[in-house]
Formats: sequence, structure tokens, C-alpha cells
Amino acid sequence: MPGDRSLATHAASTGRRFICRPRPARDEHVLSYLLRLGVMNGYSGHPALGRFVRSIQASLCRADEVATVAQLVDLDVCILHELLGRHRRVPGVRTSSLYWATHYFFRDPYIAYCPACIGERGLFRAIWNFRAIAICELHCVWLVERCPQCTELVGWDRPGPTSCKCGFDLGQTETTPAPIEAALISKQISAAVLEVAETDLIEQQLFCTKVRRMSPLEWLAVSNFLSTIVTRSHHFHPTTKSSLETEKRATILAAELLRASPTSAMHELNRISQSHLVGWKPLLISFEKLIARAPTRYLNRRRGAMALPAFLTELVHQYVDDLTVYREGRRFAVNPDRLEAGSDGSLAISIRRATSIGSSEARSQRESISLGDLIQAIRQMNIVLHSTREAEELIGATSRQRLALIRVGLLHRFDGSTFVLSSEIDRFLRWLRDNSTLTTDLSSMVRLSELTPMSCLGFQRVMTAVIEKRVRLFRRVEDSVTFGTCFVAKRSLATLVR
Repeated sequence: MPGDRSLATHAASTGRRFICRPRPARDEHVLSYLLRLGVMNGYSGHPALGRFVRSIQASLCRADEVATVAQLVDLDVCILHELLGRHRRVPGVRTSSLYWATHYFFRDPYIAYCPACIGERGLFRAIWNFRAIAICELHCVWLVERCPQCTELVGWDRPGPTSCKCGFDLGQTETTPAPIEAALISKQISAAVLEVAETDLIEQQLFCTKVRRMSPLEWLAVSNFLSTIVTRSHHFHPTTKSSLETEKRATILAAELLRASPTSAMHELNRISQSHLVGWKPLLISFEKLIARAPTRYLNRRRGAMALPAFLTELVHQYVDDLTVYREGRRFAVNPDRLEAGSDGSLAISIRRATSIGSSEARSQRESISLGDLIQAIRQMNIVLHSTREAEELIGATSRQRLALIRVGLLHRFDGSTFVLSSEIDRFLRWLRDNSTLTTDLSSMVRLSELTPMSCLGFQRVMTAVIEKRVRLFRRVEDSVTFGTCFVAKRSLATLVR
């Protein structure tokens, strides 16, 4: 068939019609049907069948030639239109208005497949073009996207309806069973996209009513949302690369998250956040860092109509609110990596119970404190987050002196940022008080705050000597403890210079 002439034009000039016209299956992908049609009408072999599929596919993209193609294949034009849009139709949404959806929702130009379905029926289902579908709900097995022989992604440029371009029969691919909960998620998505309102008793027990009533677009949005979490990326539209492994993990994540129990959902959200906070051991982290790692970061980056269902959005925001200690000023939050499921399934922190020294068995016992009680206790302690300027004013230090304190380990920045917790400032001032001696004679003394900023290394040397008990600090009885009220003897400075 000439490469520069469309199928309709070629057919009109030659008068050729298709003798064998298989009926398309109700759930068949349009390109799967074209492959079967071509093979049954003599287009055998890789080059010939490929040219045939490309030609008729190009004709179907032209609205004025769809009727001609329908006449050629002896199909009602309405049936052909239905077949043509089946692999990209989202019920209730005009696909033409969702140009971006081709990047987020569909697998084109490749396709995933169920080896069991291909072996039994010899065709590719249209629903497999949706990225949200990673499991065949009919056989409860994971879909496959590569040929096991050549390891290439499976597309449509193939020598036969069920064979890879390398010649391997895709129906012979080994299958892998999928978890029943994940299979039910794929069944829910398939039912929504295909507009089938059937649920069984297991689905009713596993998923709440809000989940079962999600629209097709909401299901696709949730699938993309969870895929971005799995890949830790703001954007997930790999149109030219493998992505089924990500979609599998997103399906399992959906099965774990969309359970009927709200406490289980909160625990799963926390587990998701923990995967982004590996190795962060402080109990408190900055609110900005929580937002950057928790699933809520993706809620503000959705596009157009691709919005999550309201109940899931509220759930994610509630999770972040539950972790937030203060909602005003420079906020900070509880580290999700320190939390675990309490005895009732809710979030809690496990701490070692205070016991007598000598009982090794007692020392191993731990106590679980609920997240709500933990945050209430932190608020009652009135711990706040100070900027570097505020911290310098509270301890009476310059910026260089503050940096020197950080270097010698006397002052710690909060969560690796430039902020300092009020509890950390209180701890340092207590250390300064405990390591300063009361005196009435300050005539031969130098204020710590007056140590020249140009000799920052000298200030650091003084503080190191104080830590090592080689230098003593002094202060007057009536003064509060700051760098401005603490002194060091001049002779001690002279000793350090030597």
C-alpha cells in the first residue's frame, strides 16, 4: 500500500473492499481490531501489517474519512466512532477539552496487556490503555508491558494481533497473581470508566461509600496523585518510557489508603510521608519541610479538572493539621518518621517508660503517647521557633558569635534550617548560667559580647576552653544571663593567646 496515500483514497481508486470483517468485541481497543482486520484480509508479516495499521489509523484521525472507513470494514459509523474513542473516553468529561490528559491518563503509544486474556480471546482490551489500570480484574493478575523475549515495550507496530514485533506470542507470557485488595481497586476503576455499577460484598466491606461513588475522573486523578507520590515527582506523564512498575505500586498504595477506616487511612498517609523522611530523627521538623515531603504538596499542583475527591483532599489536609504544632508565625510540626500506629490504630509516639535502674526487663518497656497528647504537651511547654536575629538578641550575641556557638556544638539550629527553637535557647542560657561564677569585682574582665567580631576564631577558642573547663566565666548576681552580662578574665585571654 503506498505510504503517501490514505486508506480511504487508496480504496476508492482500487475498489478494494475487505472480504473478512470480524466483529469488534465490546471492550476491544480500536488498534487491536485493526490488527485482526488486517491479518484476516491478507496483510501478513511485520512491514505489510504495520503499513496497514498506520494507514487506517491516519484515516480514522480525519473526521471526513471515518464514514469511508466504516463502509470499508462494513461497520455502522456509530459503532466505529464508539470503538475509536473507547480507549480514551472518560465518562462525563469531554476528552477534547482535556489535552493534558493524554500525558497523565493514557499509555499511548504503548500498551499493557494481560497474557491470560490474549491467550483466551486473541485481542487487546481498550481499558488497558488507562495508566490507572495495572491489574486484569478478570484474572486477578498484574498486567505486563514488555515482551519477555526481547524485553521491549509492546506497541502496535507488530506482525500479528497477539505477537510481539520479535515474533513472540504474547499470550504465552508468564502471569503474576495480584493481591485481591489491589485487584478490587482496578475493578472499581474499570467499573467507573466503563460505567458499570456493580459491586460485590467484598468491595462493600473493604471500601466506604465515598470511595465506591468516586467518578471516573476522580479515580484517574487519585491514581496519578499516588503515582507522583511513588515517584517523588511533581509530574508523572512518562509517555515514552516504562511506567507500569510505578502504576503497580500506586495501585497497592490505593488499596491500603482507601479503606473504610479513617484511622487506617491516617496511618497510611503517615507511612507515605515516612518514605520521604528516611533518616530524619529529630522529633520536631519545620512545617515547610513537612509540606515538601507530605502528600499535601501535590494537592496544589493539580491541573485543570484533575482534582482529587473532596473527602481525600480533606483527609490529607487533616493529617497535616494533626502534625502541626503551631499554625501561626514560623510553624513546625511533629516528624512523621517518629510516629507509629497506636494500640487503637491512631498515630502515636513510642517512648521508653521511666523505670528503676537495675531492672533490665523494666527498662525495655515502652509507652505509647497519642499524637494529640504529644502536641498538647509541646504547646503547654510554649516552645516556639525563633529566627536567627531573634536568637541573637535573646542570647546577646552577634551573628559571628552565633555561628561560632553552632560550630562548637553549644547551639543547634532547628531541623538543619536557620531557625532556632526557644527550648534550645533556654538550654544554652542554662548552660551559660551553670558555667559562670558569681562575682562583685569585674575590673579586670572583658564582656563576652565585646570580643571583637574580627577575631571570630578567638571567640570560638574561648568558648571551647570554657567547655573544657580551662577558662571560667563570671557574672554579677543581679544580672540576667546573656553574653552581655557574662565576662572572662583578661589573664585567661592572655593564656589562650600563648
